[in-house]
Amino acid sequence: MSRFLKIEFNRVFKSKTFLAALALGFLIVLVQQITVARYYSLAEENVFLYLTGYDTTGLGTNLYYLLLPCLVALAGADLLGEDRRGGLDIFSRIRGNDKQYYFSKSIVAFIAGGVVFCLPLIMELCALMLVYPSAPLDYFVAEVEVPVTYGAMFSNIFYNSPLTYELIFLVIGFAYGGLFALIGILVSFFSSSKYVVLLSPLAIYYGVWIVFSLIGYPEFSPFGFLTPKQGYPLNFHIIWIEFLLLLVVIIMGIIWSVKNEKS
Repeated sequence: MSRFLKIEFNRVFKSKTFLAALALGFLIVLVQQITVARYYSLAEENVFLYLTGYDTTGLGTNLYYLLLPCLVALAGADLLGEDRRGGLDIFSRIRGNDKQYYFSKSIVAFIAGGVVFCLPLIMELCALMLVYPSAPLDYFVAEVEVPVTYGAMFSNIFYNSPLTYELIFLVIGFAYGGLFALIGILVSFFSSSKYVVLLSPLAIYYGVWIVFSLIGYPEFSPFGFLTPKQGYPLNFHIIWIEFLLLLVVIIMGIIWSVKNEKS
């Protein structure tokens, strides 16, 4: 198992598509910092007034979460598809068993998707902390400018430790980034087309958003709850329950596909 994982991690982190996804993420946060409206606030200048995901005056926040499925798909969604199109999966599985091979692919795809989502945001945060303070904001001093509404999900954490609040949303984003990358692994069993595999996370991402929007609950979709600024009233139970449900469906789909393939 460890041999498979080592090979796959080495392969994915050096791949052109993974590096392209990272480059696109870094480009988006750079666009955010170029286009953000900087001003002297009533409170002291602060990292969380300008960070991607918190500020909406720049272009980065909307772009990052609009293109999220594209970023994670490039990172790891086509790992299995590449092997299957080139016949490499047969040779790889000869050197081990199917369980090790598919488990390794799934783990690496999940982590690659999560890393591509989080790393540009972490680097942006570190860079801004060299310029601005990251101390807690006083909501009652600068009520109009603060990025998190008082009373929103985890708002009490934000006003006591904004870095902890950011870490929570990075963990949520990592989990969902990995989840959408796993969708590509599942789709690879049913389609040999690279474009179908890469577009499948995008289709699911926006499909879920459209369905929930039509029934009046857009905040139940990842597009509605992954942004730290929280454009909708959020409930953490919805976030983790939806994650677990999607994860179980994807894992069961992969297990069924492997068994069906062997039969």
